[in-house]
Amino acid sequence: MNLQALMCFYESAKFSSINKAAKACFISASNLSRTIKALENEMNITLFKRTYSGIELTYEGRELYSKIESSIEDLKRIQVSYIHNNCNDILHLRICAHQSSLVLWAMIDFYNIYSDKREYIDIVLDTYTSADDVLRHLENNSYMLGLIHYNSKSHIMYTDYFDRKGYSYTKMPDCPAGALMRKGHPLAGKEKVYLSELMEYPRIAYLNDDPLEVNYCSDIENFCPSKVKKRILVKGVGELHNFLMNTDAYYIGINLDAFPSVSRFFTNVKIHNMESLAYSTLIIYKSDLPLSQSASKFIQILQDIFKKINLNRE
Repeated sequence: MNLQALMCFYESAKFSSINKAAKACFISASNLSRTIKALENEMNITLFKRTYSGIELTYEGRELYSKIESSIEDLKRIQVSYIHNNCNDILHLRICAHQSSLVLWAMIDFYNIYSDKREYIDIVLDTYTSADDVLRHLENNSYMLGLIHYNSKSHIMYTDYFDRKGYSYTKMPDCPAGALMRKGHPLAGKEKVYLSELMEYPRIAYLNDDPLEVNYCSDIENFCPSKVKKRILVKGVGELHNFLMNTDAYYIGINLDAFPSVSRFFTNVKIHNMESLAYSTLIIYKSDLPLSQSASKFIQILQDIFKKINLNRE
């Protein structure tokens, strides 16, 4: 029995999935399966049983998990703290984030400012299209920060959840939403538009992502023509920007006119009766781990970006 085998077992039990556990352990799924099989042979017990939804612990597996859980978590905290704070030649930043151009720009700024003269660079940006996915994957201790966007009305719900899970957070300034569209769009010249005007054009959105609950269109299973006549759902920023640039689609999101890379091609039009609705952004981190210098620097960069957005509105 070795520590790597126990770690593979622990992550498999935690995720109830070989593939997710393999990703957390940075090995292939086949290697992880072999490691667990060898552990079972060594201990002469069966740790998991297969189900339609994944894997489940056996009685013996639950016993082993309960015995090693606290020790493995303590070890992971030590590893993360040591790596993030004591390897001066490595630029570390690992973020699990809501799909967002803002996160990408902040990551690019972070690299351009702090990568000079570093021999090693370890930067990871793992993005998802819903806040729930981000929070679920943030359980992996390799992430230094999590980042979510949500309707500002949901703030209490999320902060209560963070208190229960032992997370701390930094809140960015709220940003009102508007309709992002290409500069040649038929509505691009207007100061404000009504949702009824937008209904004639396809709304593009990220899969499963609808933080503002306006003109709802992002439930992949249920298309509701009474709320949006035309919709396009995509997973990545690249696909979203390409659709906006080459069609009459629009996207409801933060006003990014302050950024030349966006304002060169797109414009953000205000929407009537949405003045009180805003995007909120939270950066989340484990309360029992000190923030590394890299994480603190990234938070400062993101705060500067939000200041730039809000100054551009005034």
